[in-house]
Order: sequence, then structure tokens, then C-alpha cells
Amino acid sequence: MPGNRLPRRLVYSELSCGRRSVGDQKKHFKDHIKSSLSKCGIPFDRLEEMVGDREEWRAVCDQGLATLAQQHIDVAVAKRARRHQQRNQPPLMTTRQGSACAVCGRVCASAFGLRSHMRRHKETR
Repeated sequence: MPGNRLPRRLVYSELSCGRRSVGDQKKHFKDHIKSSLSKCGIPFDRLEEMVGDREEWRAVCDQGLATLAQQHIDVAVAKRARRHQQRNQPPLMTTRQGSACAVCGRVCASAFGLRSHMRRHKETR
């Protein structure tokens, strides 16, 4: 591809003038392309030579998209498993040790809450 074509200038250009913003920098088109290619498992270093061979490029793109789709499915399955696991576990407050009231057995979330609760027992006596 000639050096004056827009896609090549976008991918290989550098910032020649201007200022950088404070904090996290804004992503440019080139950064999004690199991120997408890395998620698909396509090496950015060999991009030009792969694009030159049309059959290889199609195979790499198909394989990369299949990889990306499988990663997406794996993440969704893991999130669902975590959600169902959390639903089946008893609440954390009932399994905590040392924060249950000795008088009535009420479980408090913190030591401070237990001390406040114990004051109620002192007032009722």
C-alpha cells in the first residue's frame, strides 16, 4: 500500500504537534485497532505481510474472530457460574465468627455493630 493512503497514515502516523491532556490519554483510532487485533490474536507486527497474502489474511481473520467469540462465551459462562454460586451460598453475616451476640444470638456485621447491639441488652435489664 502506498505511504500516502489514508489507512496507512492512520495506522503508522505519530502525533507531530499538539498537547497531551491531563490524566489518562484519549485513545486514537490506531490504539483501538491494536486493541482489537490483540483480542483476536492477530500480531500487529506482521500485519502488512499478512494483508499482502489474501488467503492467509482471510484465514487469520476467521481464526481470530472465532477466538474472540469463544473468549466472549467463556467470560459469559464464568460470570453466570459466579452469579449462581453466590446465590446458593448462605449470607456472609451468618457465617462470621465472633460477631454473634452472646445473649440473643443475633449476628452483627461488624464489631462496632455488636457493641451497639450489646448496649440495648444493658438498657433492658
